[in-house]
Amino acid sequence: MKKNIYYFLITTIGYLLLATTSFAQNGNVGIGIAAPLARLHVADSNVVFTAIGNIPAIPGNPPVSGTGRRMMWYPNKAAFRVGYVGTLNWNKDSIGNYSFASGNNSKASGFVSTAMGSSNAEGKFSTSMGQSDASADSSTAMGGSFAGGLYSTAIGSSNATANLSTAMGQSDATGIASTSMGSSIASGIYSTASGSSKSTGFGSTAFGESIASGIYSSAFGNTYSRSYGATALGVFNDSIATSNPVSFIATDPVLYVGNGTANNARKNAMVVLKNGNTGIGTNMPLVKLHIQDGVTGIAYMPLPGAVIERNNHTYLTFLTPNAFESGLLFGNSGDEAM
Repeated sequence: MKKNIYYFLITTIGYLLLATTSFAQNGNVGIGIAAPLARLHVADSNVVFTAIGNIPAIPGNPPVSGTGRRMMWYPNKAAFRVGYVGTLNWNKDSIGNYSFASGNNSKASGFVSTAMGSSNAEGKFSTSMGQSDASADSSTAMGGSFAGGLYSTAIGSSNATANLSTAMGQSDATGIASTSMGSSIASGIYSTASGSSKSTGFGSTAFGESIASGIYSSAFGNTYSRSYGATALGVFNDSIATSNPVSFIATDPVLYVGNGTANNARKNAMVVLKNGNTGIGTNMPLVKLHIQDGVTGIAYMPLPGAVIERNNHTYLTFLTPNAFESGLLFGNSGDEAM
């Protein structure tokens, strides 16, 4: 009786398989279709590949190793590969748990990593596309770039080597949490650089073809901002070499406006110091408004007010010497007043 039941079940299952499976003369196998178009053709149905439980602590070898074209599900690491490999990138030791790789010689060796094109994703939770390399954890690289810092992002032909950094174009972001664009370099912590500029100071910003080396400094156009917290505008400004880049000094600039003509011919149209003194034609204004026409420095210390100076020491000075005097002084610093 038991033999009859067993025979009946086997016969029924075999009939059902034959009824739904077809074998073509060219070797193709069809499920649900009489004329299969591929080596395995499943028509009008889903296909599922499963593995029970978590991945093993010591995974076995993948179904295939070495070079070749293939689409491969590796259940021991819950990993997937599709495309071509001409190296060892799809062998066991180069496949990360829960990883995905596609394209030509791509490599996803990091935990939960993704690599597409001909790229490498080595860090945990990293993503790479094109011909890029994402080597740090949670990094992202696209194009032909390199993302080597934690949580870094690199796009184009750039390098984001510091943690939390972002690089785009053909730039380099080497400072922590820095951002670079174009062909710039952002090496200062929390700095930003764009164009062909350099931001080397902590929290500095540089745009155009400029340099911002002071802490919290900003440079725009073709300028150099050296002083702490200073902003430079215009072209070829004089950054004033004595400026302190790391400390607040009252007599250092807070604003430069450059009107130089070349790197070896730098000058400023206007300078504002941190003490509020403004100089037009001078880098060392001694009063709130100091206008100098020429290169010779003033010969005396003016009282607070406004000074207009020519290079032959001719002055027009507005001053209030004390609470009982006010007026307009022509000439030198004597008492002649009108």
